[in-house]
Amino acid sequence: MHHRIFVETEPFPQVRPRICRNGNFDPSSKKKKYLGFLIKNQWKEGVLDGIPVELILRFYMPIPKSLSKKKKELLVGTPHIKKIDIDNLVKSTMDSMIGIVYKDDSIVWKVLTEKFYSKNSGIEILILY
Repeated sequence: MHHRIFVETEPFPQVRPRICRNGNFDPSSKKKKYLGFLIKNQWKEGVLDGIPVELILRFYMPIPKSLSKKKKELLVGTPHIKKIDIDNLVKSTMDSMIGIVYKDDSIVWKVLTEKFYSKNSGIEILILY
């Protein structure tokens, strides 16, 4: 089976936890909870557990506002090769799906990822199980 989810939000990276008095603090935890909420609104299959899951993740990155209209048009659909690193985008997205799509992300055996410039920021998630 497969399921497609598209979330209209700007992709964000997993950042390193910061150490504070009460232990570790994940600065991206609020964003991950919000992304999880948006995913949950489109995922009605229940929490997957004990079956192999494959993910295809496409990150649609914003085009810099400082560019001319012509340069913006030329960038649409081209590979995004600037910062944010793709592995950090994958980590934050997969973490957001824990407890919603799957019990634990260890059941994910394959991840294919792409990162493009787009007029509309978003994350496309294809879940194959």
